[in-house]
Amino acid sequence: MKIHAVIFKGILFTALLLMLLHNASAKSDDKAAEALKHYNKGVEHWNKKDYDNAIDEYKAAIEADSQHAKSHFNLGYIYFQKGEKDLAIKSLKDALAINNNWVEAHTMLAMVYEKFNMFEDAIYEHKQVLSIDAKLAKPHMNLGNIYNKTQKYDMAISEYEKAVKLDEGLQGVHTMLGIIYWQKGMVGKAVKEYKTEIEHNPGKAKPHFNLGHIYMQDGNMKMAIESFKQAIDAEPKLMEARTMLGVVYEMSNMLDKAIGVYEEALKIDPTLAGPHTNLGNIYYRTQKFDMAINEYKKAVSLDPNLADAHNNLGYIYYEQGKNKKAIKGFKKAIELKYDYVNAHNNLAMAYKKAGDEDKAEKELNIAKSLSNSRRGRNGQ
Repeated sequence: MKIHAVIFKGILFTALLLMLLHNASAKSDDKAAEALKHYNKGVEHWNKKDYDNAIDEYKAAIEADSQHAKSHFNLGYIYFQKGEKDLAIKSLKDALAINNNWVEAHTMLAMVYEKFNMFEDAIYEHKQVLSIDAKLAKPHMNLGNIYNKTQKYDMAISEYEKAVKLDEGLQGVHTMLGIIYWQKGMVGKAVKEYKTEIEHNPGKAKPHFNLGHIYMQDGNMKMAIESFKQAIDAEPKLMEARTMLGVVYEMSNMLDKAIGVYEEALKIDPTLAGPHTNLGNIYYRTQKFDMAINEYKKAVSLDPNLADAHNNLGYIYYEQGKNKKAIKGFKKAIELKYDYVNAHNNLAMAYKKAGDEDKAEKELNIAKSLSNSRRGRNGQ
């Protein structure tokens, strides 16, 4: 009888233990299901760019299950987008506390650190990624970008080259190498890197654009035009490429084509001020002064801070004998850009024409001082 009683008690204890484990498992499953429900709602809000409600849902998911790593991660991402540094860092660290081998979380945390100029912390996170998987190329490129940003160019080159060894076709890495080589005056190497980037990623505008700059500086206008056109084909809304194409046409005395490029840019984005300034320059150059004035006025109406447009408008008024308007234009240009030597010289001419020799001499002295200071900075 005693033996049967002991056996019965053992069976009862086991049954109770199993029931408790089952209940715990059921509660755990309930928590996970509740967390997943809120997480999925958060994703829906995020996709609609309804970030505040997404945050509420991710917080609810975490309240249901504190170990829901994806909710911590997504919270960190949203806080990063909203520029809330401390909350972003905390959320991403919480995600990593759950899974420290999560490459995307380390990378995201590095992005947060980099955005807020916490470069050493960013470097540490990218190195953590490499400790998880040494075969990844992107962390080396990310490290190269930080070293480039902090002007540690040799270290940047080293990291970019490591990235290339791991992934020859990694998007953007050859372009970044090209930029550094160009900055270091190693033009041949820069050209080679841009061409390699194009070979691997032909649909990207930046390497074509950068090649265009090099060809333009070398006086190879034909190749510059071709490169800027290819940049525009790759990215039709890249206004810098359209502007540079127009500039090359101007330098090549192909003014009608330059006008066409600037007018096309304005069709794409009528709010741009730069093309109006450039059109004004061409019309001034071809002595179509009324058309030039019209374009400069359009430019400053779109962007009142364009010193060049104010100066150029003033110069036309000066040549037309409208001295008061000329002085107003030159003064505005100087107000916007005090070290604008040409504007000071032009204002001196206008004052002299108005018979104010003292003011004219003052502006000439300022222009001379600025010119000397500039030559000193350039080591001349």
